[in-house]
Amino acid sequence: MPAHEPDHSSKPVLGAREPITIHGQTGTTEIAARIDTGAERTSLDRTIACEIGAGPLTDERTFRSGSGNTTTRLVAEVTITLHGNTHDLAVSIADRSTLATDLRLGKDVLTDYLVDITR
Repeated sequence: MPAHEPDHSSKPVLGAREPITIHGQTGTTEIAARIDTGAERTSLDRTIACEIGAGPLTDERTFRSGSGNTTTRLVAEVTITLHGNTHDLAVSIADRSTLATDLRLGKDVLTDYLVDITR
């Protein structure tokens, strides 16, 4: 491998969806996460956030969707376990009830992994 290219051989490889464990202040659950290399921040469904006691709430931010719409969301702290690695994250809380997964993993986590959506 040329010296200017980073060595990615030690990074775990993620598929389009991955099982994760998410920990809040009062509970833990296992859910499927959608891997989204275009999302800056990880987003968690508000029902799951309530069930696990996500928090403390740290911020309120405005987000722009891929379609250009903007929404204001609360941001809370959680811990996730993915492929044996633990990550402390500030996640945006959103209504994901109409979506296929309760969690979207964004670039705030994905820098530690390689993504192969064919998996």
